[in-house]
Amino acid sequence: MCRFEFDTRQPRDMKETAEILDLLGRSGVPMPVAWARAESASPAVRDDEPLLPGWVRSLFSARLNSDALAAYSCEFDTVWVEEALDNGRWPAPGGDNDPDRLFADYQGRLDTPWPMHERTGLAYHLDDPPAVVAQDIVTTKAKDHD
Repeated sequence: MCRFEFDTRQPRDMKETAEILDLLGRSGVPMPVAWARAESASPAVRDDEPLLPGWVRSLFSARLNSDALAAYSCEFDTVWVEEALDNGRWPAPGGDNDPDRLFADYQGRLDTPWPMHERTGLAYHLDDPPAVVAQDIVTTKAKDHD
């Protein structure tokens, strides 16, 4: 059996929708992001995209002779993972696939890699006096570094 569905909704006026979403956002009305994206026909954001589209606002529109002129404000958000080096340290690429390899490719200053963390010493203290009541050394296994 064949089934047909027809979308009979009227197309939305994008400018009106953007202005309503902007007004709601500036008024502090909490809006689910998925709903706002659906209302504005904005695409879903992937985690690997460096620039995330934000609000788009119409600043003005006018007629100039026989042409139309419009200006929009386009906001973008960005996300990144920042792994800062300790003060005085420089990148130490560990291979061809290392993201810090770029520093080596452009003759940037490099450092020697930190040695593998092999063990951690633990000292247990109980109240006063601050004497050590027990000690442990936890050895890191090689598989923990993969």
